[in-house]
This record gives sequence, structure tokens and C-alpha cells, in this order.
Amino acid sequence: MSAAAAAALAPLRLYLEFTRVTFLKMLAYRLRYYTGVVSYLVFVAGNAFLFRAVYTAMPPGQEIGGYDAESIVTYIAIAWIGRSLVFNNIDSELSTAVTEGNIALNLMKPVDFQVMTFFGALGELGFRLVLFTLPISVVVFPLFGVAGPPHAEAALGAVASFFLAFVVNSGVNFIVGTFALRMKSIYGVMRAKYIVLELLTGALVPLSFFPDALRRVTEWLPFQAIGYVPVTIYMGQRTGAALWEALALQAFWGVALYGIGAALWQSGVRRTSVQGG
Repeated sequence: MSAAAAAALAPLRLYLEFTRVTFLKMLAYRLRYYTGVVSYLVFVAGNAFLFRAVYTAMPPGQEIGGYDAESIVTYIAIAWIGRSLVFNNIDSELSTAVTEGNIALNLMKPVDFQVMTFFGALGELGFRLVLFTLPISVVVFPLFGVAGPPHAEAALGAVASFFLAFVVNSGVNFIVGTFALRMKSIYGVMRAKYIVLELLTGALVPLSFFPDALRRVTEWLPFQAIGYVPVTIYMGQRTGAALWEALALQAFWGVALYGIGAALWQSGVRRTSVQGG
């Protein structure tokens, strides 16, 4: 490798170190994620039994929002499995750093704080994939008869889409975390974000279940890019041009939220005061 190439890759190697450290840090607390597998199994089971009961009371073959009794179970299972993968703690960690005064140390590091945060979240993504999402899938797929992607395009598109969902979710969490620079305690904001994401990402029900007016509103928001879009790609509901348009939408929101987060961060840092040590 030439000296120029090595110099160009040096910043990437630096940020990848944050990815490695986060992975190892989470590995030290892996027991709580083993119990999380049971929690997610309960979530999937509860929703699956609920929807099966609803569809049982309807005429055979009846669909709601384009889903029948079998496909809705697959939707719910993949939505929760995907949530286990793209979830991260950027907002709560940033809030803790501000509250405890550790944010001052982070500001002194010769790195871009937002990029450092994102690469740290990549470490959490890797940990969740190996020790959380895959174990959940091994249990949920055979237990509830979850269908796989109908074709290769759906499978490859879903891989790309779930990664972009992680990027969008990270952007949302970073924006929420920046409020800690102004408010110090953002517990209420994080709770509100959690409720909004549960509803508008399609984790509870597909967005196609929503009334037309509300569904049209969600199409202008980034939240569907976190859950609904990747699940519908996985299920083969978006193919060809529609699939590429969905991925482009996710990429757009990933870039837009990064820019918004950067602006809020710079504004907050200029006026922040640090608590703690």
C-alpha cells in the first residue's frame, strides 16, 4: 500500500477503532441480551396471536391492508426482528455523557463527534446481529412459520434496506440526543420518540392499515424508512423501480438527518454547559 493510500485510510482506521471498542464493551454485558431474546419472543408471540384471532373472526382469505392471516404474521415477526437489529442507544448515551460531564472529554478528542458516534453505533449493530438478531430469528422463524424472502431481489434489497434503516434510526437518535445539550434531561423526549417510532415505523401494524390521510402524512416523514420500508422489501412487495425508489428514499433521509443532526450539534455545543465532574 502506498503512503498516500495509507494516509487516506488512517481516519477510517481510527473511527473503526470506536466500532471495535463498542462491540467489546457490549460483549461484556451480553447476558442482558440473552434475556432480550425471550422478551422479543413474547412481543412477537403476543402480536401474532392477536392478529390470528382477528383474522379468525373474518371470512377465510379476507385481507386487511393487503395482508392475509399468514402474511401478517411474517410482517410482524420481521418488523420486530428488524427492530432488534437497527435499534441503538445513541440518544441515551449522549444524554448520559452530558449529565455526567463526560461530554467535555469527548469534545477534546481530535475526531468528528457525530462520525465517532455513528461508528460506535456500528459496533452495536454488529453485536446485535450476531448475539441478538440471529438468535431471535432462529427461534421465531420455525416457531411461527415465518416466510423467507420470495426471491433473491427481495433478499438482497432487504439487506441494503435494513442497513439504511439503521442509518436513518441513528440519525433520529442523534438529533434527539442533541437536545441534552439544551435541556440536560431528555427522558421525556426519548419516551415520546419511542412512542412515535412504535406507531409510525410500522412496528405495531403495517402503515397500509392506517386511514388514507394519516398514511399520506407518514409518507412525508422519515420513520417509515426505519421499519415499514425494509419489511415490505423483504416480503417482495417492492420490486424493480419501486425497490430502488424505496432505497433512495432511505438514503435521502439518512443524509438529511445527518445534516440536521450536525447543525443541531454545532448549535448546541456553542451554548452548552457541562454538569458533573
